Amino acid sequence: MKEKQIQQAELREAAGGTQLEHEMAHKTSQRSAEELLHELQNRHIELEMQNEELRRVQKFLQNEIKKNQLLMRNASDGVHILDSAGNVIEASDTFCTMLGYHHDEIIGMNVSQWEAKFGEAELTEMGRRLFAQKRRIQFETRNKRNDGTIIDVEVSGFPVELDGNLVMFCSTREITERRKLDEEFREQESLLRQFIDHAPAALAMFDRNMHYISVSKRWIEDYSLGDIDIIGRSHYEIFPEIQDDWKDVHRRGLTGEVIRAEEDHFVRNDGTLQWLKWEVQPWHTGSGNVGGIIIYSESITELKRIELQLHELAAHLQNVRDEEKTTIASEIHDDLGGTLTSIMMAAHSLRYAILEEKNKQLLLDTVGEILKSTDHASGVTRQIVTGLYPTILDDLGILAALEWQAANFQKNTGIICSVSNIQGNVEPSNELDKRYRMALFRIAQEALTNVSRHSYASKVEIEFSCAADEVVLSIIDNGRGILNLEANRTGRFGILSMRERARQLGGRIILETPFGGGLSVTAIFPLHRH
Repeated sequence: MKEKQIQQAELREAAGGTQLEHEMAHKTSQRSAEELLHELQNRHIELEMQNEELRRVQKFLQNEIKKNQLLMRNASDGVHILDSAGNVIEASDTFCTMLGYHHDEIIGMNVSQWEAKFGEAELTEMGRRLFAQKRRIQFETRNKRNDGTIIDVEVSGFPVELDGNLVMFCSTREITERRKLDEEFREQESLLRQFIDHAPAALAMFDRNMHYISVSKRWIEDYSLGDIDIIGRSHYEIFPEIQDDWKDVHRRGLTGEVIRAEEDHFVRNDGTLQWLKWEVQPWHTGSGNVGGIIIYSESITELKRIELQLHELAAHLQNVRDEEKTTIASEIHDDLGGTLTSIMMAAHSLRYAILEEKNKQLLLDTVGEILKSTDHASGVTRQIVTGLYPTILDDLGILAALEWQAANFQKNTGIICSVSNIQGNVEPSNELDKRYRMALFRIAQEALTNVSRHSYASKVEIEFSCAADEVVLSIIDNGRGILNLEANRTGRFGILSMRERARQLGGRIILETPFGGGLSVTAIFPLHRH
């Protein structure tokens, strides 16, 4: 009985547990449905938000596509896209206009159809390399428009991946006008370079820091700069001897002032003195500011040297004239004056003898003295006149005058002197102009004077030659030569005097050292017959 009760109790307990479980399961099922509904609602909200984001992104992408299309179609450069075979996938309006095609015409065209510089094989190889290297390129070429005209272009491009395929995104810019301007600029630059190089004056262009920008060949030559590359270097580095007064001139030029000097000196580092004529001018940039200075200079060193020589020669000639006057006065006073005095005294003696009727021998002796003195006076007179102007030139011609001159030279100096007529034909006095005769005579006279004073020669030969178109006179000695002559001041003046006489008649003087030593002075005159 008790066991039955226990079993019944266990059954009641078990039945109560199952009911509890059913109740609990029911409650759990109600909660899961609510949670699921809530989760579905949340998921729906998330999907709505995602769809909104997708619609926003889609709209954004559509706008970006429109903007890219606008940029593509309206870009200032000729934008176009090529496939791996070089065919056009897309092109901007600018590119179409540049080549003279409509948009629908250019789509599908191959690059070889408008490329005018590279051949088809070259284009194929170029495209293969570009797609393989996958890097940006830029180059200049020429394109052929639809109407056949050729334009210069600059092309840049880079490979990109589109829909899984490599394509070339290209941008073309027409540079025909730029190329034309570049060529004009290079032409102008070349002309400017030629102008600077061949300018008669030395010319150099500097920036504001006095660094060389451009320089003429004459500048390099005048300042003995040789092969030094001075472009970009400081003027004061090239010429460290430049003093503050010159630097001040440069500073004034950089302020816009124009400064010039007709004559100035420049002492170089090696001590040589250069005389210059110069001008400093500012040059201006496109904005009107002073960009630097230009220095024009002309070396007048040789002119100054000649000027100095002319001053010295003028002084020398004045001294020579004074010496000649002194010599003439001395000859007149000492020789001719004494002779005339003797004649006068002899005449008085003769008068006295006649009055006193002395013996005839005294009269004859007195007359003899008078004749002797008169003859001497006549010789002195001829000598003075010949010194002033050799009348033998007019009477007998240049060759006879040279022979007379040589004879007197040998007599007065003891130096053997001979005259040779090289061609053997004597030039008549009436055919050789008086100016040539006098110049030849004075040149020979000056050369012989130099021989007697400076050469220590023992022999002189005078060679004369007169042809149809020129006359040549050479004075050749066996003395110490030209170095000894030029080392002597009066010797240099003699050379200057001879050269000046020759120059006045279009001739020239040649100084040479003959075989065996000595000096040869040759005067050559071109003849202009009338």
